[in-house]
Amino acid sequence: MAEKKMSRRGYLKYLGAGVVVAAIGGAGYYYYTTTGTTTPNTTASTTTPNTTASTTTPAGGYGFEVWDLHSEESLANVIQDCINSFIAGSSNTGEVLIVPESDFYAKFSSALAANALPDVVLSDVSYVKSYIETGAFVPLDDIIEQLGGMAQFPEPVMNLYASQGKHYGINVYNTEGGLNYRKDILDKYGVKPPTTWDEWLNVAKACTDPSKGIYGFGMASGTSVIADWGVSTIMKTNGATIFDETGENVVFDSPETVETFEFLKQLFQYAPKETASWSWAESKRAIWDGLCATTWYLMISTIKDTMRYNSAVLPYVGIASTPKKKEYAVFNAPSAWLVPSQGKNVEEAKKLAYLLSTPQWVVKQGLTEIDYVPATKDAMARPEYWADSRIDQNKDLIKSMTDLVAYAYPYAGGAAKSSAVIGANLTSQALQEVLYKSRSPSDVVTEYQKKIEDAIK
Repeated sequence: MAEKKMSRRGYLKYLGAGVVVAAIGGAGYYYYTTTGTTTPNTTASTTTPNTTASTTTPAGGYGFEVWDLHSEESLANVIQDCINSFIAGSSNTGEVLIVPESDFYAKFSSALAANALPDVVLSDVSYVKSYIETGAFVPLDDIIEQLGGMAQFPEPVMNLYASQGKHYGINVYNTEGGLNYRKDILDKYGVKPPTTWDEWLNVAKACTDPSKGIYGFGMASGTSVIADWGVSTIMKTNGATIFDETGENVVFDSPETVETFEFLKQLFQYAPKETASWSWAESKRAIWDGLCATTWYLMISTIKDTMRYNSAVLPYVGIASTPKKKEYAVFNAPSAWLVPSQGKNVEEAKKLAYLLSTPQWVVKQGLTEIDYVPATKDAMARPEYWADSRIDQNKDLIKSMTDLVAYAYPYAGGAAKSSAVIGANLTSQALQEVLYKSRSPSDVVTEYQKKIEDAIK
């Protein structure tokens, strides 16, 4: 079953009290607004003062606009509830807009040029890093202090949103990708979860039995973002990266990258042929169906959908860091709230960003699809998070994921120019050249070094 995407029809189904459908924008985003007179279903934070809209708002009220790069309707509804709480009792209005990731750059660039940026943005670092470097967002260190300081957050993730010693994003939840495996299949073939490349190859080989419809490994290898994420993470376990530490220079053409593609060519010997057409859903389905003993995919998504579609096998699902050659790595698609510097009312927007980042609201956001594991210590300590039956059923796995964030690695290291590589799906295309056109990994890596350099010009 494909991941749920929010359609225009989906927005019209939103039934919150007092909601007025304001517009279905031109291609690229959709939104609804709520006035300040709406009675919210949730309460605002009481941990820090000044979390409500200012009473000095000009006559007629102020219209807050929040951009969300996620696609789930349930998450958008929670964000809207928080906006409602923020503006309650004032003449202000508020709206949350879903901006598809594929449209973000065009929308944000146009809004930047027109001096019409939103008040608050929820985004993965890969989509905003270049704008952070050019001053499009304001530092939020004062808000971070109000939330308990840097000790509340996973430092490696927070530093992705930093520039010149200042932090521009408030990490609220994380979605991690790594090794998913079936304990019962590994036990059947007498092997343990792999921690190294050599072990991974041995496990994949031992568990591959096509006559019984079982394979040792699975990962999307079609042209897709999830395949790019998997390739870049496995590269990282060998010390290979797309950009250097400055995030400016392409270093794809390295011995470590060549070695990674040689390893993947060996590993895919033990994968179903259908992985060539896999995209988002198939890797997790391979776990709950028992098609593959190990896969590389987003871990919480595998857990959630195994629980939804084949809960009987959930006790046999395991997760771990991506097996290493040199270092452990877990892919991370972090979500953070940011405040554009061009906003019409930056100080009020920072207050809204604070409220959206408080523990109770982070938990509400995280529990929508449970794909989003809360980032802060206070949010993870909230009783209502662990009281949710979906979380309680998987508490050991989810606690493991919070430990794995120490190995967090975003696509292309979160480099400001990584967005161009994501958009072109260049690493997954390179993988296809090696796997399905029988080309030399060395030749492919050399060719794609040039393609990546061209993409970022």
